Amino acid sequence: MTDNRIIVQVPDLFRGFLKEEPQLNAFYGSIRPEAEEELCRRCDLDSDTQRKIEKCNFAFFAAAMVPRADRKRYKLICEWGNWIFPFDDLFDDGPLRDDPKRARESMNRLLSSLRKPPNSVVETDSTWSALISFHDHIYSAIRMDSTDIVSRRYADAMTDYCMGTLDQVGQYGTLPTIDEMLAMRRRSVCVRTLYVLIEYAHEIRVPENLHDNAHLLNIETIGVDLILMHNDILSYRKEESESVPHNLLAVCRMHGMTMQQAVDCLEHHISERHQRLDHTIQNLPSWGEDIDNEVAKFVQAVQNTIKANLYWSFKSGRFLSEEKRIRLKESGELDVLALPRFLRLAHTEHHKNEGDGREELAQGLIDIDALKRILASVYRAVRTVMGVGWH
Repeated sequence: MTDNRIIVQVPDLFRGFLKEEPQLNAFYGSIRPEAEEELCRRCDLDSDTQRKIEKCNFAFFAAAMVPRADRKRYKLICEWGNWIFPFDDLFDDGPLRDDPKRARESMNRLLSSLRKPPNSVVETDSTWSALISFHDHIYSAIRMDSTDIVSRRYADAMTDYCMGTLDQVGQYGTLPTIDEMLAMRRRSVCVRTLYVLIEYAHEIRVPENLHDNAHLLNIETIGVDLILMHNDILSYRKEESESVPHNLLAVCRMHGMTMQQAVDCLEHHISERHQRLDHTIQNLPSWGEDIDNEVAKFVQAVQNTIKANLYWSFKSGRFLSEEKRIRLKESGELDVLALPRFLRLAHTEHHKNEGDGREELAQGLIDIDALKRILASVYRAVRTVMGVGWH
């Protein structure tokens, strides 16, 4: 390996129920080009964005996630997935990544579309407006073709995603703790929306009050954690090249871990989540045969989403080239930058803050509040490196 790149060993992520390959929706081959063309045409996307959507191949993700969906609902989920990537990229590595004011103004348009009357129309005067309008088409179809419970849960899940994404933009250029990053990523990764889309596509009818049950909430959260941890490992190489810092591996490194220590840290938490998922499923209470059957479908939906994400990550070209994907799957090896830009910036900021603190102390000008902030910062850093939290 060259001086500026290092090789790390990534654990085998295909464990437990993830060892068995997913069943794919029968409409995958025919719907994929149709759904991709629909978004590109309606939103008049440029050729570069069109290539990214084709390379991403969300139709495979959807095919593994909703293998029993009919043609119409499977196509709608493909359209949603093709939409979310160019939309989310605006806040991830695009022009809104470090502009909280514009990001909030833009996100408010999506939030308002989730609250507007069913037949209102969003005017299309730009690519951004076209993306909002395209989502309006998706949400209208869900409202017309599902229960009120599913419609509300979809709106709630998307609102949570919007708030998490705005938190992400607001944290750009700061150094959050691992617990803070995990809390933010649980929202910005948009997995809870995927759960609702499976409820819509497979017509799962879990009673509304049970969605607040501690057992089901635990299963939901564990699924979110596994997906975002898998993502943060498999997307890390792409994100470090784009100086994207909102990644658990990146935060671990910025808090002093080596890259291998960061990967091993996530491996520990992935193993722990698998154990908790198995234990929670095995100890689910009974609510009667009919409800138990719907709950079993929902649990399967969560597992389908975890599996779809993992297998899609090794099928899609969004994160890794085919050569890198094969190498990673066969040997577990992944090459990364020894000193990515976000790590250099973190080091600079750390030393700058360190210097500021020493100067204040030397001059005898530091007040109690400033001292508390310095001690709290040290405590968070030690707590993070020692692996406290992550629950």
